[in-house]
Amino acid sequence: PRENVAESSPHLQAIIQRMIDHDLPPGDKWRLFELHALGFRDFARVRSGAPLDPFGLAKFANLLVIDFEQIKGLSDETREHLLGQGSEKWSGGACS
Repeated sequence: PRENVAESSPHLQAIIQRMIDHDLPPGDKWRLFELHALGFRDFARVRSGAPLDPFGLAKFANLLVIDFEQIKGLSDETREHLLGQGSEKWSGGACS
């Protein structure tokens, strides 16, 4: 007999539990982002709340991750703010 997927994956169980507990941000757009993030954590086998290694995971997500030193035109003041006082106010950046 086929095993229940939810029973076989503690990561999936955590996602389902968060949905049941309504531990998702308000607004459809943000809920969707959070569900995608939870799915990504499940794919990466990283539990909720645990740090993600962007350099280790980038190749699996087809992403380019760069160090602040590689960003041309980023002022020292901005870099210091993003890594210091403002570090808890962002989780990543994207551009196309």
